Amino acid sequence: MFRSILAAIGQGLRSAFRFGLAFLFWPFTLFRAPVRPAAAGVDLAGFTSAAAKISETRKQVAEASPSFLRDHQRDAMIAWSWVATSLLAKATQPFPTTLSKRMRTWLQGLDHDQLTALRNAGIQRIFEHCSGNTPIASVPRVRPLAPAAVRYPARIREAAHEIAEIGFRLA
Repeated sequence: MFRSILAAIGQGLRSAFRFGLAFLFWPFTLFRAPVRPAAAGVDLAGFTSAAAKISETRKQVAEASPSFLRDHQRDAMIAWSWVATSLLAKATQPFPTTLSKRMRTWLQGLDHDQLTALRNAGIQRIFEHCSGNTPIASVPRVRPLAPAAVRYPARIREAAHEIAEIGFRLA
């Protein structure tokens, strides 16, 4: 109850000071310039291009920060190990939870040949591809891609066994 009494007194004092300041500065509002809508002849293209340059510069500075580079390096290592594991198992493996959403949405849209190119490229080349410095041939840049069904080639022994069965049926 004591708290509510103090809160009410504080609210009353704030209202009184607000009214006092408004009354004190009321004469100055008479000489204030009126607010007009923006003129039709004013071109804001220069302003927006300058704002875009500033935001691009800030983005480049943020991308060059050590934590950003460390995150890209970590994502490249995780992506390479996921690609190698999927190709070795001849089945798409579940994505690691530590992989960033950006990389996950990119990897899910790659086909078998692109995954093979990533595995052959290695971790450092994947890192450079993700940062946009040196792209890997036949691999799209890192962006969200539509999910693709990856067709892994049959194992050689299984294929040879099937060919042998077909040969025996023909003979």
